[in-house]
Amino acid sequence: KLIADAYPDWLRVTRPYYQSAYVFVIREAQWPTLADMPVSRPIAATMGTSADLRLAQYLMSLQAGARWPRFPMSNDRAALDAVLSGEAGAALVWEPGLWALRGGDAKLSGLRTMAPRPMPETTITVGAALLANEAFLRSNVDQAIASLTEDGTIQSILDEFRFPAKAVKP
Repeated sequence: KLIADAYPDWLRVTRPYYQSAYVFVIREAQWPTLADMPVSRPIAATMGTSADLRLAQYLMSLQAGARWPRFPMSNDRAALDAVLSGEAGAALVWEPGLWALRGGDAKLSGLRTMAPRPMPETTITVGAALLANEAFLRSNVDQAIASLTEDGTIQSILDEFRFPAKAVKP
């Protein structure tokens, strides 16, 4: 995940090659949007993610009686388990994480996503990390990413595997 000023000096990141979103996940499609979910139902959110920070800011902007309880979770799996057990009404997780976890667990196949409204969608770009002293390698990887994005190769790979992301255009 490409996060500004988050990496040590000995690392450099490449240009992004895909962008993906954080999603609200529920057990059943009873709520089309976050605004439809009763404020009595907690949101289990993976701690420390950009989506969790945005959610915390959004909740603090609401009046006390109009806020959903926020349950900080250690990872996407714990957040999803809170929804499955009924402890939380929704989980806020990274969509590629949900995609990966669904592949190995039939219990997760029944989960649905809901629109984040009234919150805006939270997205993040993904690239690769390289050693800072590998400028030649980084330059070539960046060129390859640009070329593979421009000719549609990266998007076709994402589509082939139904990976929930979009290639980032150069």
